[in-house]
Amino acid sequence: MELSSSPAQITATFSEPLNQQLSNLAVTGPGGSPIRARVRTAAGGTELIVRPFSQLARGIYQVRWHSVSADDGHTLDGTYYFGVQSSAPQSATQAQASALAGTGWLRALLRGAFDALLIVFGGGVLCAALLARGREPGAWLIAKPTNGRPPPADARRLWRGTVRVGWLAVLAGTLTALAEAGNAAGSLSAHSLHAYFFTNTAGEARVAMVSALLLATGLAARRTARRAGVFVVLALLALSFSGHANSAHPRALALGSDLVHLLAASVWLGGIAHIAWAWLPRVGLLDQQERRAVLAGVLARFGRIALPAFLTLALAGIVNAVIELGSLPALWQTGYGRVLAVKIVLVGSIALVSYVHAIRIRPRLLAANADPPPGLERRHWRLLAGEPLIGAGVALAAGVLVAFPPPRNQPVPPVAAQRTLTVPSVSQPLSAAVAADELSVAEEGGPLIVAAWVKHRSHGGLSVRLHTLGTDEQPLDVPTSVPGATDIASCGLGCRTVQIASSPTVLSVQVSDHGRRYTARLPIHWQAGADALARRLLARVETGQLELRDVRIHEILRGGPTVPNITNYQLQAPDRFAFTLNRGSQPLGETIIIAANEWERTAGKPRWEQSQYGGGTQPFSAESYLGWWTPYAENPRLMDVEHTTTGLVVDIATLSEVQDLGPVWLRLRLDVTHRRLLRLRMITAGHFMTQEWGAFNRPLAIQPPPAGEVQPSAAG
Repeated sequence: MELSSSPAQITATFSEPLNQQLSNLAVTGPGGSPIRARVRTAAGGTELIVRPFSQLARGIYQVRWHSVSADDGHTLDGTYYFGVQSSAPQSATQAQASALAGTGWLRALLRGAFDALLIVFGGGVLCAALLARGREPGAWLIAKPTNGRPPPADARRLWRGTVRVGWLAVLAGTLTALAEAGNAAGSLSAHSLHAYFFTNTAGEARVAMVSALLLATGLAARRTARRAGVFVVLALLALSFSGHANSAHPRALALGSDLVHLLAASVWLGGIAHIAWAWLPRVGLLDQQERRAVLAGVLARFGRIALPAFLTLALAGIVNAVIELGSLPALWQTGYGRVLAVKIVLVGSIALVSYVHAIRIRPRLLAANADPPPGLERRHWRLLAGEPLIGAGVALAAGVLVAFPPPRNQPVPPVAAQRTLTVPSVSQPLSAAVAADELSVAEEGGPLIVAAWVKHRSHGGLSVRLHTLGTDEQPLDVPTSVPGATDIASCGLGCRTVQIASSPTVLSVQVSDHGRRYTARLPIHWQAGADALARRLLARVETGQLELRDVRIHEILRGGPTVPNITNYQLQAPDRFAFTLNRGSQPLGETIIIAANEWERTAGKPRWEQSQYGGGTQPFSAESYLGWWTPYAENPRLMDVEHTTTGLVVDIATLSEVQDLGPVWLRLRLDVTHRRLLRLRMITAGHFMTQEWGAFNRPLAIQPPPAGEVQPSAAG
């Protein structure tokens, strides 16, 4: 990226809220000298902003960013380059550090060991709670009763092994949490530990997980399996809140399916591990009747819960994969997806082995009353012995998986706030580059802007110039394809010319970014030569908008393939405005504005905070919002005209260039008969927004909050 002058600020935008105390940006100038600057967060905690204390001289600058998610504690690092009156080398524009770089492999191994110990301990406790039925907790592993009761010494010995695994899980969980904190904060000082563990959901969930596991192990040591099982469930719930599920959308479904997945994995894999360690070392010392007792007793008893646990595990795993991957190609196109694929293969291998020895071989062994085939019996026990080994691979894959960001939330790279706005293949700014007989429309392709300039060819069909732009509206040369197009040729960085024999109403453009594939669907049907009519229709609606008394607006805003911000507005002329803001399904807050007064309330807080609207400079005017979009509606092109039962409805596309913002594409659906805006689609730098306007002139009653719910001012 090349900037024409020193930027006022440098911004990094991320897909999840940040741990503000541990996330940072650092800028170094030519020669590696650090740039003195102020770093702050903004935009709901998803942006880091650097404001240099002085003007940046000509040269190449490096931005090094370190982010720690407040939702799942995930840590990412990367670099980004830009030039001031200089071009940054294309080979060094941006880079994200590997999830396993540095000590990443050691952390993954430690996390894998913890996952294995937690599953084994949790499985032992949950199986005992389900199968021991009031007897010694270890009795579910005993094969042959004596006088109707299991031998107490054997049951207690086996249970002591379960408890020891619990203590090891507590130790591994503590070390894993400290390793993650050290990686996120760069140290293990008291300040960094507090910032990681006690300022956000992800850190608090890690503390809760270790605490619940400690209590579960203590109760298990007292041989109270059911009470210990309650805290095992709480530990697994806290584990869900500390991981990727806590940053997914829909959040409740992601957390619920992740908890069910962990519970089922603990029962199935943990139960298998307990049976393997209890009986495999001793099976060679048992006579035929004793081995038969293990088959008919322990394994058959466990089988009653093993199959339901596996089916639940598989179903919950599918739900988790759909949520985290976002698309099927991400399974083989991303690091996260490939590790998940390995885990799926390993789990499937255990399922296949279980099927062979439990469904195919064991019934034949039990049917052979006194003399089962020796080879078949050996095969049964060897298959059973292989399951824990494959299970260790599953735990390792799970530990590695935690290190990778899910494809649904690939980080948005940092961008410089000030930028040049000329595509290299065009000598003028984008808005000025639209010819009179040309339509320009844009749509989101994941985090990218896909913009098209379309012309009708004299001999039929369309000629299209495509530009792929990043979140800063700078050109990016990414893999691009247009189904059904011919004569595709390059016209510069991030630019392609395309010929289309037909005249489709929608142009599908496929682009790839960070290993993921996206499709941008651009409406390209328009009426050439109708620009003057489009301007008249637009002017008619603009004046009608300002006469509205009441209106409701539903807005969806995103910066890429992330959880959107959803806002519901109520506007009441002449000076009343109210709205609620949500991030996906999670409420963030609400606001009421009446003339010069403003009240805000954060979600979950009982009281409103009152302030002066706009700092007290001037009162709010509904007219300012009713026509907020009109300055951007330049160069209109008439797309569709529809005669409905209620009147004339038209679609208009516009492109304008706005200082400090760049090109702004609008698509407007207008009710010309009643002079109202029905729908607005806005595409600009990192800003993909849709607004639906309705309930026109249906009376609203926007009132101040009750006095008892307003936070007293400091002066009061």
